[in-house]
Amino acid sequence: MKPPGPLPRPLLALGALVVLALALSPQIPPPRIDTPDLSFWDLRGLEEPTRATREATRTIPNQTGPLVESQVRFYSETHKGETITIHGYLYHPPGARGLPGYIFLHGFGGQAEGDLQWLAENMSRLYNVTTLALSSPGQGKSTGPGNTPETLARVEGGPQDSYLARNVYMAMRAVTVLRGMEEVDPDKIAILGGSQGGVTSFLAAALDPRIRAAVPAVASGDFIDSARRGSALNILVPSRVTAESPETRRLAGAFDPKFYLPRLRKPVLMLIGTDDEFFNWPAAMRTYEALPGPRAMSLLPNMGHAYHGPWNDAVPYFLDHYLRGGPPYARIEEQTEPQPDGSIRITTRIQNADRAVLHTRGEFPWDRFDTRPMEPQGDAWTTFLPPGATGTLYYTSAIGRGVIQDSAPIQVLPPSPLLQALLFLIPLGAAAGLAHRLQVPLRRRLETPGARFRLLCAITASLATLLPFAEFSGRTRLTFWEATREYSPQVHPMLPLLVAAATLLLPLLVLRWPRLAGLLALVPASLTTGLMLLANILSKGIVALLPGGGTLLVMGCGALILWSAHQSRRETVPGPPPDAAQARG
Repeated sequence: MKPPGPLPRPLLALGALVVLALALSPQIPPPRIDTPDLSFWDLRGLEEPTRATREATRTIPNQTGPLVESQVRFYSETHKGETITIHGYLYHPPGARGLPGYIFLHGFGGQAEGDLQWLAENMSRLYNVTTLALSSPGQGKSTGPGNTPETLARVEGGPQDSYLARNVYMAMRAVTVLRGMEEVDPDKIAILGGSQGGVTSFLAAALDPRIRAAVPAVASGDFIDSARRGSALNILVPSRVTAESPETRRLAGAFDPKFYLPRLRKPVLMLIGTDDEFFNWPAAMRTYEALPGPRAMSLLPNMGHAYHGPWNDAVPYFLDHYLRGGPPYARIEEQTEPQPDGSIRITTRIQNADRAVLHTRGEFPWDRFDTRPMEPQGDAWTTFLPPGATGTLYYTSAIGRGVIQDSAPIQVLPPSPLLQALLFLIPLGAAAGLAHRLQVPLRRRLETPGARFRLLCAITASLATLLPFAEFSGRTRLTFWEATREYSPQVHPMLPLLVAAATLLLPLLVLRWPRLAGLLALVPASLTTGLMLLANILSKGIVALLPGGGTLLVMGCGALILWSAHQSRRETVPGPPPDAAQARG
C-alpha cells in the first residue's frame, strides 16, 4: 500500500488561515463590576455662591410673542487648581415670575451654541417656561477641561477626576443658579439632556433632590453590555482602555446610570430610538424597567442616536403634568396571551391617549420595524401577532396629541419551529435540486485538484462570515451580521441582503467564474480592512478597529482562489505543436 504523501502547500496555507482566524475569534470576556463606587461624590459646595451674571440681554420678536434671551456665566467649581466657569443661554417670556425651569445639556463634544439654543428657545416660547442651555466644561464659551476621550477616561486618581464628574457637578450647580432667579420657581426644576447629557441627567437627578424631574434622551445604563454589543460607546474612550483595563471598571462602576436608579424616585421620561447605535435597546429596556418612580418612555421605531422632532411635543406634556399639575400624561399597559397556534393576543390599555399602535420587526439584519394600528375593543386595544421564521420583536405605543407619549418595553416572540425548519430546508432543497440538475457539469468542473481546492476555499469564505469581522480595541468582537444590526440606521437594508446573497452564491460562482469569485471575496474584505485602518489613522488612535478573524479568512480565501485560478490557467495553456517547435529549432 502506498503511504500518503505530504499535504499540498495550498491546503496547508488554507489550514493555517483557518487556525489563525479561529484563534482571533473567541469573544473577549467582559469586566466584572461587583461593587459600584459612588462614594467619591462631594456635594457640600453645591449651594456656594455661583457669582452668576447676565450679559447681552435682548428681546427676540416673534409671531407667537416676544422672548428674552440672555447669556449667562457662573462659577461651577475649582478642581485641581483649575477654575471652571460655565456659559449658557437663558430664555424666558418678558416679565416672567416663578415659572418652571428647564436645564438643557448637550452630548459628547457639543456645545450650547447651535446644538441646544434652538431647542431651549422654542420650548420657552411655546410652553411659557424658563430654559437654560449650557455648554459643558471646556466646550463652547465655558472654561475647564475639554470634552475628549482622554479627559473622560481620566480616573487614575479616582472617578472624581473624570470629565463626567465635572459635567454632573456643573448640572447641579446650574440648579443653584436657577433657584436664585426670580423667573424660576425653585421647586419646579427639571433637567433634560441628550447622549452624554442624558447620562448626566440620570446621575444629577439621582444625586440632587432639588431636581424634580428628568428627561434623558438617547441615553441609558448598562454601559458594559452596550459596549460588548459593539456600540459606538467604544469610540468615546481611548483605544488603550480595554476590557481588562482598570479604567473600564472605574468608569462603569462610578458613572453607569444603572447603579443610580434606586435613588431616582422622581418622574423620568426616557426618549429612545429602537436602533440607537450608542445605547442599544436591550440596555435601554433594562434601564427603563429598573426605574422606581413615575416613568414613561417614548420609543421611536427605526431611529438611531439623535434628538428627533416628535419628542419636542411629548416632553412638554410630561413636564407640564408633573411640575405644574397639568393634564395627565399618557400611560400604557400591555398584556399578552399565548394562543394554541403559537401566536399571541396583545391587549393594550391606554390612559389619556387617543389610540394604540403595534410595532413589529423580525431578527434578520435587514429587517426594520413596521407600525400598524390596533383595534379598539371596549376599553382596550387588541391585535394578534403570529410567529415568524425568526424571533419577532414587538412593542406597543400610546399615541396622544399626535405623538408617541408612552411605550411598552420591547419583547421577543419566539419563532415558529415549522417556519424555522422551512427557513433552512428551502435553501437546502433548492441547492440539492440545482446540484442534481448540474450533476454532470459539476462533476466535470471538479475533476481537477485545483477546482476542488477553489470550491473548498469558497465554502470556507462563506462560513467565515459567521466569525468576527472586526474588533473594538480589545473590548469586543463583532460578526458582520451583528454589526449591521447594531448600526442599522447607517446601513442600507440592501447591504446585508447583498452580502447574504454573495455568501450563498460564492461556492457556485467559483465553479464557473473562479476569478470573479476570488475578487468577490478579496475586494470587499480588503476595502473593509482599509477603512478600519483609515479610521484609526484619522482619529489619531482614538478609534482602534482591527480586522477580525472572519475578515482575514475571507481575504485569504479570495487570494487563494485567484492564485489557484491563475495556476490552473498556466497548467492548461497549450504549448506549440511538436512539428512547429522543431521547425523553429
